[in-house]
Amino acid sequence: MREISYSQNGEYQIPDISLEETRGTIGKYGMMRKEYLRNHKVARFNILTLQNRLDSHLMEIDSQARQRVDDLMNELLEKDPAPDKMADGMAWTRHMNQIKAQARGAGDSGDYLQLSLFPTEEEQLGEIRKAAAALEQPAAFLISDEVVNDILRTGSGQKNTLFHITARLIEGLDNEEMRSFLKDEYGTGGKGFTIDGQKISIWYDNDGIRIRRGDSARRNFDRMVTWEEAANRIRDMYEDGNYVDNLISMPFRVPAVEVPYRHR
Repeated sequence: MREISYSQNGEYQIPDISLEETRGTIGKYGMMRKEYLRNHKVARFNILTLQNRLDSHLMEIDSQARQRVDDLMNELLEKDPAPDKMADGMAWTRHMNQIKAQARGAGDSGDYLQLSLFPTEEEQLGEIRKAAAALEQPAAFLISDEVVNDILRTGSGQKNTLFHITARLIEGLDNEEMRSFLKDEYGTGGKGFTIDGQKISIWYDNDGIRIRRGDSARRNFDRMVTWEEAANRIRDMYEDGNYVDNLISMPFRVPAVEVPYRHR
């Protein structure tokens, strides 16, 4: 931080700042802002994913609980059949209500069956922790920016896609146009890599590019790269001269990346 000096009459003077220093400061601010926006989008996407997983899990628990109640009611009815509904509808209704209450563990008699049909609070918290842990996988295995850039340099699974993308860069598409173009150019599909001995799979669709360890990234992922982020990264690499030039000089070989399997 620059110091501010004061003259004898009390007026302050700020030392001159060179144009290069000003540009450097603005550039650092721009990178910090870009990283903040990217992290914000990733965090928001992770929260939505966690919410969807929890909703799905609760629906599954509810379905299993209902099935267990139905199964137990059938067992109780086999031991204590209900009276003829046509002969005595009220007796049939009372009997069925009693069976249902016993199955749910809420009967009025003292000898009803108390069932553990629904998870306890601790069990629910345990499931929530599992779902949250699945989203925290990037902390254990960080898909670095360098790996993301290497993957982007391979393009999609379509033929000549790198030349198509480069042509659009030369045309000077703006970020919104580039984002839309990439989404259409990649389409829907996936492929795999081996990076430093670790299998890495990617899956791309309308939402972006999912990256994950292992043989599939279609449903779960370690990192999500939106099309907006992909467009920004590709443009930055192109402007720095390490997007297409590197691939041409090393015929379509990406450092530390092999492509042994595709479309997972």
